[in-house]
Formats: sequence, structure tokens, C-alpha cells
Amino acid sequence: MPGGQLAVTKNGRLVYSRAFGYADTMAKIPATRRNLFRIASSSKPVTGTAIQKLVAGGRLHLDDKVVDILAGIAPVPGATRHADWDKITVRHLMMHSAGFANSNGDPQYEYLRTAARACAVPVPADPASIIRYMLDKPLDYQPGTAISYSNFGFNLLGRIIEAVTGMPYERYVRDSIFAPAGITAAYIGKTRRIERMEGEVVYYVGNDLPDGWSVMGDEDARVSMAYGADYHLPTTDAHGGWVTTATDLVRYLTSLDPTTSRPHILPADQIDTMVVVPAISGENDPQRYQGLAFRCEANGQVWTHAGILAGASSLIWRDGRTGVTFTWIFNSSPITTIGEFAQDTRVRMDAALAAIEATNGWPDIDLFGAVSVKAGQADKPGIDARPNPAEGHVTLTFGMEGSAGADLIVADSAGRIVVRRKVGLDTASVVLQTSGWMRGAYSVRIGDRTSAFVVR
Repeated sequence: MPGGQLAVTKNGRLVYSRAFGYADTMAKIPATRRNLFRIASSSKPVTGTAIQKLVAGGRLHLDDKVVDILAGIAPVPGATRHADWDKITVRHLMMHSAGFANSNGDPQYEYLRTAARACAVPVPADPASIIRYMLDKPLDYQPGTAISYSNFGFNLLGRIIEAVTGMPYERYVRDSIFAPAGITAAYIGKTRRIERMEGEVVYYVGNDLPDGWSVMGDEDARVSMAYGADYHLPTTDAHGGWVTTATDLVRYLTSLDPTTSRPHILPADQIDTMVVVPAISGENDPQRYQGLAFRCEANGQVWTHAGILAGASSLIWRDGRTGVTFTWIFNSSPITTIGEFAQDTRVRMDAALAAIEATNGWPDIDLFGAVSVKAGQADKPGIDARPNPAEGHVTLTFGMEGSAGADLIVADSAGRIVVRRKVGLDTASVVLQTSGWMRGAYSVRIGDRTSAFVVR
């Protein structure tokens, strides 16, 4: 693997966060823990969380019919919606039991050109156009009778979020899921290498994945499988389109975990619903089963998901039995299957975690809010924001070393600066009054150190 990140929490505290290898091998740019990586299908639990947020607010029900919610999406001209679709519910989509088995290939990849032409829209097809193209197709099985992993089902969930909220999928998730968790660096990625975001890594594929024809409309071009020959990242938005960091992924998971003291983004009963054992014959082993958006183990104590795209791979893992949560992400995909690779890394992680327990135990630290140090630079204290979420005020403690004369800058999730002031010569902390501030996440910067806090 060219480069990657690993982040580990214990009982909601970030105890390890590190980057390895290269963000760009040709330029010899080392990976840092601030680099953005594609997380592929580890995006699905994020979408599932957004759905549960709407359920918790009474704006949606898991047994609502999909065709009723998406009544504004019509079949392609000359086609009629197949009657099978009338049976699909939101719950079916969340559990991969809606009737889609990819019998003619994965629609999210196979129909980027075909659906666009049928809908008379530019290639590659947008998510709604793929749905329009699929509406007249029969299901592969009756909803609720089997489980078959479906990217297309999560495309539908993304459009449901848009239909219910009246907001673009990305904006709703950033505002309602990530901001309350204190996450500001998470985005739907772009496809081409030239479109990479600031701080985003370069993605690599092995020799077993040769270049292919571009899906971007320039069909006479051959490009890398990681950059347009296999998928269009914005079309994968709700099932595989997010880019972020390993640290922010565990920040999301610990904010979802009702046993931690982190800001919680869902009520505990909504989490219970997500990890319930399915009532489907052959799929109801409580030790390993498909929950709503998450894969689950140990009767719902373990939540996990893996992700793979050409050039990217990820794994998220929360174990309620041990209080350990970890995520890893890489800027390449394994030469084995993602299942084999995830299992191999899990075995290695289990051995490492067991060694920690057997020796000195877990460090009594919390690195959330701390910042990585550049090579050759002396260690400096991070910025500690307390209370977090703010309770009418927030105290930023940063120490005096390297702070005197620097600008203290606080910005909202849209990047708008709400506070800018010089740090005094004898100043080690600052109290900000947050009453009247807009709800959401705020980033803090003093020189080259950063942190974040939440206002509710």
C-alpha cells in the first residue's frame, strides 16, 4: 500500500492517530493524518445515520414506501414503473433486502452511459438518472425475503434524504451528521486526478488493473481505473463517495456510540434499531449479520463496514465489548478481495490491541483536537476546547509556547471567520462567549495548530 492512516479510540478518547507511507509517491510527499482519502463503501453507514436522523425527527419512517417518497422521479420516456417497486420500503434499502441482486451488473457502474442516454442527460449519469433507468426493471427477489449487497439501494437512500429535506445529500449530511460531531473535513469527492481537493492523496492501482475507457464522456480516452475508467465518484455519493480522514471517521463513530461522552448525533434507541438482528431465514445469526447500514457482530455490540474502489480501501470498526473503535484507510486497493484484506487487518489489529491490554494498558490521553507535528518541528501543545459541545462559552487552552503574537481564528463550517484576534504575550487560554452563535461545528486555528468544537 502506498500510504494510509490509522486512528484508534478507547472509550471515546482518541489514543492513536498516525499516517504511513506516501500521499504522492512520485513527488515523495509523505502522508499526514490531515490528508483526505476516499473511504468507498464505508460511506454507507454515514448515509444510514442520516436516514435514522430523519426517523428520529419524525420526518421519515423505516416502513415508508420508496415510491411514495420518490414520486418526483419518473421512469425514462416511454417506460412504466414496474409493480415490484411498490413493495420496497426504506428499511429494505437500509438492510440490503430490497430485491436488487445485480443480476445484470451493478447499476451504479454499468449504466453510467446507458442511463444518461436514455434520460438525455450528459454522460456520466447522475444518481437520479440511474434510478429513472431502473424503474421499469423487475426485482431479482421479493423485498424482505433475502439479503443481497446493493450500492444502488443506497443511491435510493441518498435521493430519499434529498426528497425529505429539500437539501442536497452532501449538505444535509455535513450539517446534520458531521457538524454536530465536530467534523469539518468531509466531502463528496471528485473523479479525475486534476479535481483532487486540497490535501487529498493520489490514488494508485496495481498492474492487475490496466487503464480503461473513460466514463466521463470523453470516450476516446483511456484513463486509470482510479480516475474515471471504473466509476464516477459524485454518482456514488450515498454509497461510496465520501473523502475524509481516519481521525474524523472515528470521530463520527464515537459520536454515534451512546456509551461515550462525545457529542451524540442519534438517540440510543435509533442505534438499537440499526443493529437489530434481521428476521430473515438464513440471515439471522446474532454473531454475524447485516444490520441497517452496518455489518454487525456479537448481537449488535460490534458495528463494522469495509470499503473498496479501484485505488482506495477502508475499514471502520466499533467494539462495544472492549470500548475500542478504529478505522484505517489506504490510497490503493488490496490485491486480495476486500473481505480477505479486512479479515487480515482485523487479525493484526486484534493482536496489537491484545498486546496493549497485556502490557501497560491504554494511555490516559485524548488526542481529539491535537495536531500532527511537521518533520523537524519541536512538539507543541494542541488546542484543548472545553466544554465541547460549548455551553454558552468555550475555553480554548493552548499554552504560551509558540502562541504569542499569533492569530487566533475561529471559523464556522462554511469557512466564515467569526473570531480573529491576536494572542497576547502572556496568554495561555481564551474564553469565547458562544451564546447566540449558530448551531454547528467551528474550527480553531492558532498558527499551525488546529482544533474544533461544537455549538448546539
